[in-house]
Amino acid sequence: MKISRKASTILSFVFLGILSIGIIIALFMIPQIMDYFKENFKINRDMQNPAIYLLYAAGITGLTSVFFLFNLLMNVARNLIFTDGSVFCLRAVSWCCIIAGILFGILSLYWLIFLLGAFGAVFMGVMLRVVKNVIEEAVSIKNENDFTI
Repeated sequence: MKISRKASTILSFVFLGILSIGIIIALFMIPQIMDYFKENFKINRDMQNPAIYLLYAAGITGLTSVFFLFNLLMNVARNLIFTDGSVFCLRAVSWCCIIAGILFGILSLYWLIFLLGAFGAVFMGVMLRVVKNVIEEAVSIKNENDFTI
């Protein structure tokens, strides 16, 4: 099923809005999440505070990446795809993914399930780095062609 470019852009904005709301709700629910883990997984008090800080850091990293994705999507809506601004947004999102992967990797020392999140976040960060390199090369070629003409 193929939808129009404009509809796809609008749908992406909606998904980003839902994602940002979900992250904000999750940030407010971290204490309740930790209470659940404390009761069901028998964590001790020494593990609770570092885990809370790591979860907050991961949430803030997620919100930062949503901000840069929103900027990237705004560039797409304005037909400013092959620009240095788009490359910067992709670079920022890829680093946010890698940082989140590191944070989830540290959390996996407490609970092994976070290793899946760490792997997924680092994998996404690496994929975005490759896309960033492709777009960066396209910007370089575009700029070179603009000077030629």
